[in-house]
Amino acid sequence: DALPILKKYPLPLRNGKEAKILQNFGDGICRMLDDKLAKHYAEHGPDAPIHNLVSFSSVKSSSSKKKKKAKQPENMSHGLTVVQPPQGTSTDETESEILVPSKPKTTKAKKTREYVPQKRSGGYAVLLTLYKDSMNPDSRGYLTKAELQRSAQHLCDKSFSLAEPG
Repeated sequence: DALPILKKYPLPLRNGKEAKILQNFGDGICRMLDDKLAKHYAEHGPDAPIHNLVSFSSVKSSSSKKKKKAKQPENMSHGLTVVQPPQGTSTDETESEILVPSKPKTTKAKKTREYVPQKRSGGYAVLLTLYKDSMNPDSRGYLTKAELQRSAQHLCDKSFSLAEPG
């Protein structure tokens, strides 16, 4: 969920605290980003670049082609995965891995259901009236709002023209 938000954000982020303003970036993810950044600076020096020129889409497409899971350190268990960038795309050989959000757990897709309005409701009256009109050989193919309200009113318990008090 965080990756699309991160892709849309136009400015570079220098630390995890700056990512806190983004949707789906909570304290845990921001803390992990800060930890990863501190580790990167410890390994590569305080002046090491933190932005890789590899786009997330190329990382995502290259990692999805591999059958193996990307390596994931023990301390990175909150939905982030360390991924190796595609060969030949990094401008700095010291940057050998980047941090991207891992795919969320897949949930069962909701079954799509037909819309069936409750009897005597506004939707029921409108749909039934439009259906009856479409079956009429002399129909123009549409009804004006006033015609629809007048024709559907007897099929509905609520008024189409008067607001409810309250």
